[in-house]
Amino acid sequence: MEIQKNFFETLKSKLPSHISLAHEVSDLLNISVDSAYRRIRGEKELSISELSTLCEHYDISVDAILNHRSNNIIFKKLYHQKNDLDEYYLYTKDVTERLELISTLSGPKEMYYLAREIPFFHLTPYPELALFRVFVCYQMNSKNDVSYDEFLDGIDRKKIMDYYHRMLLSYNKIPSKEIWVRDTADATLQLLEYYYELNMFRTPDTCLLLCNQLLQMINNIEKWAETGSKGDKSNISYKMYLSLICLENSFMMTKWGDITSTTINVFVINGVTTSNESFCTKAEKWFNGIVERSLYISKSSKLERFKFFQEIRTKIRDLVKKIKNE
Repeated sequence: MEIQKNFFETLKSKLPSHISLAHEVSDLLNISVDSAYRRIRGEKELSISELSTLCEHYDISVDAILNHRSNNIIFKKLYHQKNDLDEYYLYTKDVTERLELISTLSGPKEMYYLAREIPFFHLTPYPELALFRVFVCYQMNSKNDVSYDEFLDGIDRKKIMDYYHRMLLSYNKIPSKEIWVRDTADATLQLLEYYYELNMFRTPDTCLLLCNQLLQMINNIEKWAETGSKGDKSNISYKMYLSLICLENSFMMTKWGDITSTTINVFVINGVTTSNESFCTKAEKWFNGIVERSLYISKSSKLERFKFFQEIRTKIRDLVKKIKNE
């Protein structure tokens, strides 16, 4: 019954504090509240059918529950495989709702982000820039050359910006630690230059708009790093580190209560995620090891912080100058 008790502890951690686990289980399994309590306490075994129903509703892998001591690690995909905008909306909705759940849970919570490229949350206030990254993913999976502007014409801006707005609100409620490297912003700049040279923008002004949004975003992140918080009136902690070690890829780890989840970035905007305790423990140890070898540029190290962000601004302005001179 140890597995069953741990399973219900996991379910409980996924619920807002004002929602009763017993009543949720009762409703989902169509049983009495007393019967639900007996299952939660481990006095009665869950049937395979009941376990499947709960796992499907709470988006938990049955394999992860039944094989909790095996050497296998279960990952869940967080990506869309087709160039289908309806599928991308569902993907964005899923990511948004997961983040909203974490942000509303009571108790301590924290997000760690090892940023090989700019974390997507920072892009969300800038719709054209955020959708440029989606466009890049679309291009890499498509055999058709569609311009950035044509891609935007097919987007339901109202729907996607609602998700981005909710995503940002939730992200801003979660204390964060981010590790950047000197070239974290380079991938975005290189892609902007690449697609500009391919004439994938209707006019140069479109690319200039994206450069301007990137500059605004960098200035905003610098303010966060300077104050150590997410916004002028916010008390939500934002700790930024500069690593001199080359990072292989981006990954994000979220912690709330006793639950930890690790997401590894793949294919530009996509990812795979796991809550495997052993893997997450090792990932956290690795992250903290990099923190110890990195320069803390939030609040302190004023000169290094200025030089880091000024270097990024110079690269952006160089691209702007190139576009305007052609």
